[in-house]
Amino acid sequence: MARKGKTPGAVSKPLGTKRVRAAALTAAMVGVTMAIDFGKGAPTDIQSVRRIDTTDLSGSGTPVSRGRHTVGWDVLSPTVRPVGFSVSVVEDATGKKLFERKDQQTGADGRGAGAGTFTV
Repeated sequence: MARKGKTPGAVSKPLGTKRVRAAALTAAMVGVTMAIDFGKGAPTDIQSVRRIDTTDLSGSGTPVSRGRHTVGWDVLSPTVRPVGFSVSVVEDATGKKLFERKDQQTGADGRGAGAGTFTV
């Protein structure tokens, strides 16, 4: 006689399934850091926005999934024009450069912007 609430021959779900799924999702993410480098003696009033996949980055690093990603940046220098800078994206765990653009420069109006792609 079967116990109430149990289906005969049913396979029960293993315990800890949620933890396994969460660990798999976390393992699929890769930490990356995007930086804009203005070099030595950079003006202190420079403003910049860094984006990965249209999301503005407030801190230095962010987790991304494996695959292809879009990176973008906007730079504004109200006092010093033009200003040179470089943009890079580095994988946190390995230090591998995933994206690099050197010799970027703002225009005569003090504004600069760009975009590119990288793959993890």
